Amino acid sequence: QVIDEEGIKIWVSITSNLPARTNSICKISFDPLSKIEKKLVKVNSVFYEKGLAIVTLIPEMTEATVLVKTLEEISFLDDSLLNFDKLSEIYFQLMISLTKLSYSDEFTKGIFESDVEIADLSVGLWNAKSSNQYVKISLNEFLSTRNCNCNCLGFNDNPRKFCRHIISVFDYVARHETRLLGSSFSDDNIFYEIIMKFIAHTTFDEIDELSESLDKDFPELFKKYLIHQTKQS
Repeated sequence: QVIDEEGIKIWVSITSNLPARTNSICKISFDPLSKIEKKLVKVNSVFYEKGLAIVTLIPEMTEATVLVKTLEEISFLDDSLLNFDKLSEIYFQLMISLTKLSYSDEFTKGIFESDVEIADLSVGLWNAKSSNQYVKISLNEFLSTRNCNCNCLGFNDNPRKFCRHIISVFDYVARHETRLLGSSFSDDNIFYEIIMKFIAHTTFDEIDELSESLDKDFPELFKKYLIHQTKQS
């Protein structure tokens, strides 16, 4: 998106912050126009001369008009003009997936109250500390073993939903290790693969819980079916 000299003068008169770009993913701590608070959004269009932007709310996928100066653009460590749109789109898809696997308040805290210390980012194994809680995310676990773990009480009470600490680690790694975002949010993407394995493990857990009320052979047959479908996809 190109802004001319006059546009720059108008923008500087509004705020000293750099303007958010079209297609960027941004945080809104509070927007007095729309009353949106602590929300992640995707920028659809920006009207610099008016100081307004049209955004899509995550995960509601509804549009809203906000003040441009309230947008805090998510930055990537490797952020060139050539790959910015691609990185933003893959990050957007990742965030949508994380909202589906977490409670709304946990997702919000994971993004807006992130405090991550990375201990190790080996291939397929991430060890980190988030708000004094230890997080381990592994790509190499078998489907029978949970591949995303945190020692916080919230996650241990409900290990089928990502806690704020796991959300923070996903977010941190995606922004600081942009090479891992790949070329698309699909099978060749490490984030996608980790999430798919987490979903598969969660599904197996649910099958085990239902097994007492089903024919004794059904759970194992269904697990084999899921594994077969995963390999085929």
